[in-house]
Amino acid sequence: MAIEYPITRPILIRWFAPVVYVLVFIAVVLLSILNVALVGYETVTVFEPDPNYTQSEWYDTYLPMRRAKAGSLCDPVIFNVGDSFATNYSLFQWTIESIPRSNTGGTGVLYKGTPLDHCDFTSLYITGDLRSYSIDYTGIITCKAAEGYVLRAKTAFSISGLYGRYSPLQGQVGAKSIQEGGIYDPSTDEPRSFAFAAVMTLASNDTGDRIATMYVLSNGTTPSLYSLQVDFPFCPASLGASAECATSAPTYNISSVSVGYSDFNLQQYVSSQPIEPLNTPLITTDVEGPLANIIQVIAAGVRIDLGNPSPNNLFLNNSAIDGALRANFPATENAPFTESVAYNIRKSPATAAAGSQLDTILPLNVSGPGVARVPYACRSQRRKSPGSLFVSVLVATLTMTSSGWAAFMLVATTWIKRRDPQANVCSPPASGAKHYEPVNY
Repeated sequence: MAIEYPITRPILIRWFAPVVYVLVFIAVVLLSILNVALVGYETVTVFEPDPNYTQSEWYDTYLPMRRAKAGSLCDPVIFNVGDSFATNYSLFQWTIESIPRSNTGGTGVLYKGTPLDHCDFTSLYITGDLRSYSIDYTGIITCKAAEGYVLRAKTAFSISGLYGRYSPLQGQVGAKSIQEGGIYDPSTDEPRSFAFAAVMTLASNDTGDRIATMYVLSNGTTPSLYSLQVDFPFCPASLGASAECATSAPTYNISSVSVGYSDFNLQQYVSSQPIEPLNTPLITTDVEGPLANIIQVIAAGVRIDLGNPSPNNLFLNNSAIDGALRANFPATENAPFTESVAYNIRKSPATAAAGSQLDTILPLNVSGPGVARVPYACRSQRRKSPGSLFVSVLVATLTMTSSGWAAFMLVATTWIKRRDPQANVCSPPASGAKHYEPVNY
């Protein structure tokens, strides 16, 4: 079997070769630029706080089909029981407590930046103990999303007079600085957290002082421990700012109470059970006022954290203060008449410690619905290293050029043959030219 080689013929059309060479050069340059966009980048995973993360590149104008749509680059987050998140308002750290209904077909919740306007504050647990100089709080929110899932999340924090007891409430340092004559620093302090922590801490102090005064004046015969569960009607932002529960004075129900005495006697009350000698109401006028203030302040703070702009929020509207907070606590058999420091500070922020600047912060505002602030895994285009970029572009350009050249020559040959049927016919060698015979082995 002989080894063959193709016979070539020069194309003698005037200006054909220079024009082709110029066009080939232009094509190689354009293909090189195109291949920088096509093969010069690699996909990497980055973590972004916004699920609608997008990326703009220089070639988007010329290759609009490669421009990614908002939300298409990031994967949703799957929340499971025990996972934590904060909202974009950052007042509390929430931990998922239960998922009664999932939207994944399993036990988790698929989440991709859905506004939390379907969530609301549903329960609050309070335990205050004179012996530990502390009040512990646990708040519960419930979310009933249109996407089909239901979840409950909790936050827990403490207000304590003990320096050795850590409180995870965000903004707590700012609240202490107000009491100690510190100032609000806009460069480091978040105004919502700062103002909420300040008023909430003062409301806790009102309650602690009231219970301590009662205990001293009664020679230790009044309770030294209060523990209660408070339930709230479900009023998410999705109901609208004109909903009755968003415009009328906030309501709640104290569903169960435990009180403890210095002799370790413990009494309990459950509102859903009939009143009888062993089940009588335990929240008396002695402590009803300061406890009401604590409940209202925390409920208002949680709804800010969820981005709920309800008009009856005492932090958002000055007109809602009197409907939510008690200005003073009446004199009783066990306690004297006292004014609420928390009410006074919220009603007249300028009366706070000099330089606290609370009057410049309050009332607060919400800029939109809250969303869970979590990192999303997103696909991002990153340019390759110089060496890898050069090799990738070179290989791609050579492949395209060789394929294009082969296609061009096929078209050119076909055209020339049609133009001149004798173009590919062999002619006898010229006089004196060398003539080669096939070599046989």
